[in-house]
Amino acid sequence: LSWHGSYAEYVKAKKALFRCMKPDAPRIIDATTDETHNIITSLAKSGCRSIAIGSLSGLEEDMPTPADAREMAFLRGDNSLLTIVLDGIEYALVAAAELQIRGEHNQLNALAASAAALLIGVSIEDLREGLRSFVPLEHRIEPCGVVAGREFFNDSKATNPEATIKALSAFTDQSVVLLLGGRDKGTDLSELVAACEGKCRAVICYGEAQERFSDAFRANSQRDGQSTFSLIAVDSFAQAFSIACTIARPGDVVLLSPACASFDEFTSFEHRGEVFKSLVRELGSSDGQGQ
Repeated sequence: LSWHGSYAEYVKAKKALFRCMKPDAPRIIDATTDETHNIITSLAKSGCRSIAIGSLSGLEEDMPTPADAREMAFLRGDNSLLTIVLDGIEYALVAAAELQIRGEHNQLNALAASAAALLIGVSIEDLREGLRSFVPLEHRIEPCGVVAGREFFNDSKATNPEATIKALSAFTDQSVVLLLGGRDKGTDLSELVAACEGKCRAVICYGEAQERFSDAFRANSQRDGQSTFSLIAVDSFAQAFSIACTIARPGDVVLLSPACASFDEFTSFEHRGEVFKSLVRELGSSDGQGQ
């Protein structure tokens, strides 16, 4: 948004891309927001081809015309089977559990990429193999190892609360010890605070942002009652990591997903992520149980 100036201008710029396309050229669109629903509706009315990405129930409820149901990509059933429908033909790909990437947002990304691959003629067999073998990019919910039963994930690329919320949603059946902090961007923290309830064992705020972040969590506890997790504020990244390792139990996730810029202690989010991974390696070496 720093480039576009406002969210409205951002959306306007993205929609302008479609004007350069022929009506029958496929437009692959995430259909999980009100804004994108409106775009899909507008495209359908103008006779343009669009492929909507989302949950099956959401797509069935929100498709503007019956014809649009012939072109969609969605997660089906309890095992979240990645499924694509093109020209009325259904392609069942792989279950979400077979992917090495975590989180529903990454599953939707995989659906979008798969739809594009099918449209240019990639075979189902090659597509399934590619989905199963694709590994996460660095610093994006990147698995860093297991030490004494605790799993470590580097999501240093998460420099805003929205990204951290998505990272938290990737761990549906594990308690999370979350490292939050860095250089504060002044973002709204209300949804992040809510997302941590019932999900985190502890939230450790560090760096320049620690005071405002911890104040936001305390204010929520005072307003809504006792928090479900421990809240700790420290000065440095190294302190935060050390305390996280003390708090986390076997089966827990230690997640660096800081919701802030990195420039208080680091040169970039990549630098921050590399330091985190180095600390995990050192912990594994000293513990003798690293994987």
